[in-house]
Amino acid sequence: MYTLTMSNQIAAAEFKRKFSDFLGRIVFKHERFIITRRGKPVAEILPVQNGASHIAEVKGWLDDSDPFFNLMDSIVEDRQKHKPRAFSDPA
Repeated sequence: MYTLTMSNQIAAAEFKRKFSDFLGRIVFKHERFIITRRGKPVAEILPVQNGASHIAEVKGWLDDSDPFFNLMDSIVEDRQKHKPRAFSDPA
């Protein structure tokens, strides 16, 4: 089903640095990667087969009127008001 090429082999350190990018390629482009350490294959990362590719496809997904969305909106609003301690005046 998959054809691996040299470009599908990724060093563990590079995979770690660009994890989010590779995860997106795995999930949305259905790519598969061989993780190498010192040039030797140590792991294979591939998309889940027959799984939902988007959260909205999950069975039983919430209606737009579900209270969950109001809760999430309030959390986002509160986080936007939050001032990180690093920017606070010292006591």
